Amino acid sequence: MINFVSTSPNNLIKYGGGSPYIGYLGTPRTLHNIPDSMTFALDNDCFNDYNPDKIITMLKKYTSIANRCKFATVPDVVENAVKTTVLFDWWFHVYKRYGYTCAYVLQDGVTTNMIPYNRIGALFIGGSTEFKLSK
Repeated sequence: MINFVSTSPNNLIKYGGGSPYIGYLGTPRTLHNIPDSMTFALDNDCFNDYNPDKIITMLKKYTSIANRCKFATVPDVVENAVKTTVLFDWWFHVYKRYGYTCAYVLQDGVTTNMIPYNRIGALFIGGSTEFKLSK
């Protein structure tokens, strides 16, 4: 298991000591350069700000190393699985065009038939705190 942390790669190296169990989680607000040796994933940051232009900028920045990215969360709507699935269906093709492994973000109200298992490489647990702690 790898834990992804949204801090600068320099902080991860400084405090994580280059552990293989800690990776960098990039967002549209934190477009750091990623060392070749560092494991990373990308989060769309929709919890803070759904900004399509910034998401595209992030995808473009890391396109040359997209094959190293463990997953990239496709845009979602916090606490709303139906709207998240609609966004996923639209954004999935954009992420694939840039070469990313897509992650579907689980949100409140999700059912197993909503999860596009055949198009994702990861599930990302989002949603309300109550949802995250539920069965």
